[in-house]
Amino acid sequence: MKKYLIVLFMFLIGISFISADEKVVPLSRLNKPATIIVDGGLILIAEFPTIYVYSQKDFSFITSFGKQGDGPREFSQYTRIQKDPANPDKIVVGSHMKMSYYSRDGKFISEKRPKTGGLGNVYKPFGDKFVSYSNYQNRDTKATYLTIVLYDKDMKKKKNVYEEKNVFQQGRKINVLRTWGAWFRLYGKKIFVTGEKEGYVFIYDENGNLKLELKCELGKLKVKDSDIKRYHEFFRTDPQFKRFYDNIKDLVKFPSVFPIIRGMDVVDEKLYVNGYPGPDGRTEFAIYDLKGSLIKNRIYLSIPDATARDLYPYTIKDDKLYQLVDNDDKEIWELHVHDLK
Repeated sequence: MKKYLIVLFMFLIGISFISADEKVVPLSRLNKPATIIVDGGLILIAEFPTIYVYSQKDFSFITSFGKQGDGPREFSQYTRIQKDPANPDKIVVGSHMKMSYYSRDGKFISEKRPKTGGLGNVYKPFGDKFVSYSNYQNRDTKATYLTIVLYDKDMKKKKNVYEEKNVFQQGRKINVLRTWGAWFRLYGKKIFVTGEKEGYVFIYDENGNLKLELKCELGKLKVKDSDIKRYHEFFRTDPQFKRFYDNIKDLVKFPSVFPIIRGMDVVDEKLYVNGYPGPDGRTEFAIYDLKGSLIKNRIYLSIPDATARDLYPYTIKDDKLYQLVDNDDKEIWELHVHDLK
């Protein structure tokens, strides 16, 4: 009887404890969430075309906003939610050809429509500037490059902050472990970039000038035959890649080890980097201050993959990692909360 009451109590509060540093909360409203942020005591989750708002304290549902369309307060094709480093009381919802500014609790403020093309028109606010991705091709060599670009307040290009060759080059072997290429995070007046130089994070100032090259202390993990098989299955079945699979499968190559850095987040004056799951299924994290000094390493968390290539959506706040996970057995999405202290 006592055991039954304990199980019933856990069901009623909607939280089950997996270990001393992890808990799981079922979120029944979600079907396919894309991004999550935690800020100001709120958890905000973007699932096109809706933004859901929950309490960080007790995980209760508060409100939702957004609908599909091209008008004010409407989103088209996708939604990606982000913070505005210069305006901590605002959030920014990116959708096709538009950035919409809201208060954290869902009150509409304004919107801005880009006049120049970034890669997929995904701009991130950066003080009175913006940062985005772009592509270009060298006319002589025909090689294509991925760039991270700094734009002014009118979204006019100021400079290329970082560039590297695209993973996909005509007729060249493809390292499928790096299909995303370089990517960046913004925090305060700094731009953080990780790319093809293994294990490094590059830190730039507000004008796009390189200030620090940080080599991160994470272990190297071997690529096994089972990993190669799983990646091939992903590219063969993924909606984005399956139409190209027959043309590229013979160009696919795998290095002997995984990339050192898989994820990077900057929050609460700390830089968090993580690698890939080890043989026991756990992922290693290291934490740095913003001057590049190591605060803590060898933190291992069980954070599941959505696919061979991608983790389920996650974010970090207050030394906790919040990840949205699809529980196929229960047919419900869950919020997994891990302690990073």
